[in-house]
Amino acid sequence: TGLDLSRAFVKEFRHNDMADLERILRVVAEADEREPPKILNRRFIVVEGLYQNTGLIAPLAQVVELAERFKFRVMLEESMSMGTLGVTGHGACEHHGVSVSAPSIICGTMSASLATVGGFCLGEPSVVNHQRLSSTAYCFSASLPPFNATAGIVALRLLRSGTRCALIQSLTPPPPPFHPLFFGSP
Repeated sequence: TGLDLSRAFVKEFRHNDMADLERILRVVAEADEREPPKILNRRFIVVEGLYQNTGLIAPLAQVVELAERFKFRVMLEESMSMGTLGVTGHGACEHHGVSVSAPSIICGTMSASLATVGGFCLGEPSVVNHQRLSSTAYCFSASLPPFNATAGIVALRLLRSGTRCALIQSLTPPPPPFHPLFFGSP
């Protein structure tokens, strides 16, 4: 739905296949050489830090490297990876040793790891403010009820404290993906 609403031109690459992503970025770069794009051109590589449907982890360091090489921005969806990946549960950037400023936008839902409702969007203030103020969700939303806001604050404090809970410790190293148990090797 979000892609449809954005009216973006979308190209998909094979799941976690960096060679396929590089192939697509080269095609776009070659098209730009033939017909240069507008001055203001927003191009994103969108990945999930930890894929909800498969439990696989995106190769974020490689995605960031390709984005820098081809002048794209990275949008990282952290709903599942925040609280589970990284030494202290701070997500995919921490897990891969990538600076949190490398992705232009880090976003996610608070219902997965923070046990509350709502969402978050992190990045450069101009980008985040545009996203927040221009989104249809902003027009049709209200603030969180106090108990939901408190739940989110407490969950963030636990993550920020650096203390690892037993759940995070039990997931390190990550278990193998669940789906091969049902469907055989991917």
